[in-house]
Parts: sequence; structure tokens; C-alpha cells
Amino acid sequence: MASITDSTTTGAANTVEATPNAVDIDAKKEKVSSVVVFSDRAQVTRIFTGKALLVGQNEVKIKNLPTYIDKDSIRVEGRGNATILDVVFTSKWVTKEPVSDSKEVDKLKSRIKAIDIKVKALANEKKRVDGQRKLFNDYADAVTTNKPVQANATPVTQGAPAMLEGKVVEGLVDFVASLARKWEVFDEREAEIAEEVTALEEEKYGINMNLNQMGSQSYSTQENVVEVVVLLDAEKDGDVDLTLSYIVTRASWTSLFDIRVFTDSKAMKLTYKAEIKQSTGEDWTDVSLALSTATPAVGGDPPELSPWYVSIRPKPRPMMEKKSKSMVSARRSSPNMAFGGAPAPPMVMSAAPMMASYAQAPGGGGSMSQDMLLMDEESASDMNQRTAFARESLTSTTYQIPSKATIPSDNVPHKVTVAIIDYKPTFTWTSVPKIDAKAFLKATVKNDSEYALLAGPANIFLDDSFVCKASLKSVAPQEEFESSLGIDNTIRITYKPVSKKTETSGILQRSNVTRYTQAIEIKNTKQQEITLNLVDQIPISSEEKLVVRIVKPDVTVAKPVASYVDAGNEVGVKYVEREGKFEYTLKMKPGTKQVVEFCWDVSLAVTEAIDGI
Repeated sequence: MASITDSTTTGAANTVEATPNAVDIDAKKEKVSSVVVFSDRAQVTRIFTGKALLVGQNEVKIKNLPTYIDKDSIRVEGRGNATILDVVFTSKWVTKEPVSDSKEVDKLKSRIKAIDIKVKALANEKKRVDGQRKLFNDYADAVTTNKPVQANATPVTQGAPAMLEGKVVEGLVDFVASLARKWEVFDEREAEIAEEVTALEEEKYGINMNLNQMGSQSYSTQENVVEVVVLLDAEKDGDVDLTLSYIVTRASWTSLFDIRVFTDSKAMKLTYKAEIKQSTGEDWTDVSLALSTATPAVGGDPPELSPWYVSIRPKPRPMMEKKSKSMVSARRSSPNMAFGGAPAPPMVMSAAPMMASYAQAPGGGGSMSQDMLLMDEESASDMNQRTAFARESLTSTTYQIPSKATIPSDNVPHKVTVAIIDYKPTFTWTSVPKIDAKAFLKATVKNDSEYALLAGPANIFLDDSFVCKASLKSVAPQEEFESSLGIDNTIRITYKPVSKKTETSGILQRSNVTRYTQAIEIKNTKQQEITLNLVDQIPISSEEKLVVRIVKPDVTVAKPVASYVDAGNEVGVKYVEREGKFEYTLKMKPGTKQVVEFCWDVSLAVTEAIDGI
């Protein structure tokens, strides 16, 4: 501690220890200035202005900070005629003062007593009703059975036989009807009593729950109090401004998109949004908000590499001619087989997520346009919006939102618009009519903007109609991406039944040759030219005796695995031999019709039958 010299009236000099000037700041009463939200945390900045200091040492205590602060991330800066000597972080558990409302507790307890009295009264009434029911039951039993009077019989049952003897038989009918009405009264009253008791018990349960909650508050509890103490040395009396920044957990943001495609104008409007949520314990009210793709490392130390070992791969043993010996040889020589023939567990390498890789790549990212307009997913407003700017570094991109934002500590997602981007997509249609005779529209877009799109869910709209939900992968600037837009019913496809014709050939070894022909009819009813990818297949033989030969289009199995041929009439064909799959590419003018036909032969001995067709 610093010391000062105090002059007394006698002129003697005495040295006394100075007590620092105490300045208390309640963080709950001060606004948050700015927040940078990362994928799993946030950097909060607070600016405390006009704090009065006295010449000499001053101790500024910032109280009521959130519990989830990373103590290693605390930074303090100042402006004014003072020097920061030390910054101390404290986190301690203190006893919280009991909080209770004795008047409210007494009121609730009085209500419980009243409920207990009422329930007891209803229980007594039910006993009386049960007694009356038993009395009438005994009387009815005595009247209808004419039993002899028992020694312990009630006065009513003792006189029942005598009363019956003096009456006509018709009076018995009135007696039974009167008894039935009395039983009905008993049943109704018992049901009412049960309903009242249930309601009172539910009310009592709710009151007890309130009392338990109030009782828990009435006991002393422990509370984690987080404070930052800043020790300053002021050159003179005056005001200073302090800036406090720290990292808190329990905050995150994710990407989501609205993709609107307009087929007539061949345009795409992509609305890039961010969904932010936080439960840090402090509200971010009217703050300057930024979103970052970086993954902050508070410690700042670079990682260390472990030794990277390499070895010579074992040579496989020669394969034997016979299949059985070959299988045995392969089993013995396989380097991945453990003792006893059991396969050794494979080594698994996990790839880093694309977003993380991109965030760490030099130059990964671009500027972003942002807006605080909270848009509904179905909103299609073309209102002019303010755009944000991006700060790009070697490892990340930060998107600064121009408007102030309010994100309460409620762990509820809050949406902000990051950017609205216009693209010129290329449309293609794809159909697999063997499975579904529909044309599926797909838009291919080059991200020619300077915006980096992070992976996230997307709502797809086609001509102002909601189509589907999809997932958009991370897209870097100048990178292409695709977006499926659902079924386009204006492209009509008819998958005709396959036709077949069988001929028998051969003299010594007779075989059947069956030619299968498949026709597909496509109509383009749109008012624009389309590019349609039509995918189909022919069977693949799994037996040497069963031969499958392509007839049309003119692609032989001796050609490369994937080859393009001219099928005529603006049609190109790609054939993948190992899969037996065709992919036709058709250019169709508006309002035109086209028929695609392909055929194949299947040869098989007459004594055999085909399975699978």
C-alpha cells in the first residue's frame, strides 16, 4: 500500500498507511455495450463512464457479474489520468438473505385449515348418507322377504311385516318406487361430496406447493458472487472511463436461411439469418451485436505436435488359382486379420467439420450484410434493408450488425437478419421415372458474392409457395452450391410399360433371346427451355450363363465405364457400366414433347428361367 506524509501542528512528521478510495459499480445497473457471439460462447464488453477517482490509490469494485465468466478472459482498459495497477477476479459463495412474506404464508395456512374443516364435515355427511342408505336397505329387505324379526333389528325393520300384512298388495309397488327415488338421492349426494372433496384436495395441494416454494426462499441459501476489483493510481482527482471485457459460456449462434426462387425471372433471393440464444445470467439490452465464425482459445498457446510414425506396409501373399485356396490365402495374408481369423478393428479417422476448417483457413470468409429486422419465415417483403460489414482476419470472419439488438438471458432463440443476397441460378430438372414419374427441380448457384454461408437449415420457397425444408452446407465465396426445389408438375413424364419379344436361336445349344424395350414420354408445358436429366437403368447379370447386351443407345460394354454418346434430337447419354445406369440429358424447347427409348437383349438357355425381371 502507498503511504503519505501527514504534517501535524507540532511540525513532527508521522507516516500513516493510506486507505484506497472505494468505488463500487453494480453491473446489473449498468448496460452492456457490445457483444460478439461465437458458436459456443460470447465476448461481452462493458464501458463504465464518469467514475470519480481521488488522487492516489483507488479500488474500483465491479459487482454482480454473471457466474459463467471465464476468469482467464477478463481484460480491463481505462481512459483518464490514472494507471491500472492490478486486476483481481473473485468468485465466492455467500449466504443469501432469507426472503419470505409472513402475511401471505399466514393467509395460505388459514385457508388450509378451512379446507381441512370442510373436508371433515363432508366426510361426516357421507357417513350419515351411508347410514340412511343402510337403514332403507334393511327396511326394504325386511319388507320384500318377510324375514322374522331379529333380536338386534331396528324399530323400522321390526314393524315391517306387520305393516305389510295390513296393506294391500298394490301398495308394494308404491313402496318400491319411493325406495328407488330415495336411493337416487343418496347416489347424487355421494357423488357431489366426492367431487367437492377432490376439488378441495387439489386446492390444498396447490397451496402446499406455494408454501414449499416460499419456505425454500425463507431459508438462507448460498449464492455465487462474482466480482472484479481494479486497483488504480490516480494522478489527480477526476473522472475516468473503464472498459471491461470477458468471455461467458452458455451463448451461441447458428445459421438458417430462407431461399426464394422465381422461375420466370430466373432469380434467387437468399436471406441469411442468425439464431442467437443465451442464458448467461445477464440481459443484452440495446447492444452492438456481432457474430463471429472463430473458435476463441482463451489461453492463446499454440498446440503441440506428437511424433508421426510411418512403417512399411506388409506385402500380400500370392493368390492361388483355385477359389477355395485363394480365399484361404487371402484370409491368412490379410494384414487386418487378427489371430484366429477374426478381423482386427479398423482405425477410424474423423474429419474436421467443414465450418471449422473454413473458419481456420486463410482468407476464409467475406463481408456479410446484416440487419436487425426480425423476419418471419414466411415473410416475402422486398423492403430495402441496411447491410452490415464484415471484418475478415486470417482465421475468422466477424459480421457486424448495424442496428442495436436485444437478446435477453432466456435461452430462447432470437433471429436477426445477417444478409440478403441475390443470385442468378441455373435450373435443371431430374427425374427417375422408374421409381417416380415426376420432375424434380434443382437450382445450381455460384456464390459470386463476398459472403461466406455457414451450414444450417433452409426454408425453400418456389414462386412464393413453400416447398420444403432442407440443409445448406457451408459455402465459401466463389463456390457453387445446389438447392433442391421439389417437384415441378409442369414437366409431365409418362413411363410406358416395358415391351418384350423373345426369339429362340441355336442348334446344339438352344437359347432364348428376349429384347426389352422401354419408352419414356416427356412433355415440357413450360414457357421456357429446360434441361432435363433422365435417369434409368438396365439389369446387370450376376451369372455367366445369363448375358445382358445393350442394343440402344449404341453403347457397348467394351467402352469406358462412363461414356457420352449422341442419342439424337438434342439428347446426350451417360452410361455407367458397373451400375447399368443411364443418364439422359435433354434440351427441350417450350411446349415440346419427346420420347426417349432404350432397349436391351437378355440371352439364356431355353432350359433356364430368368429371375429378377
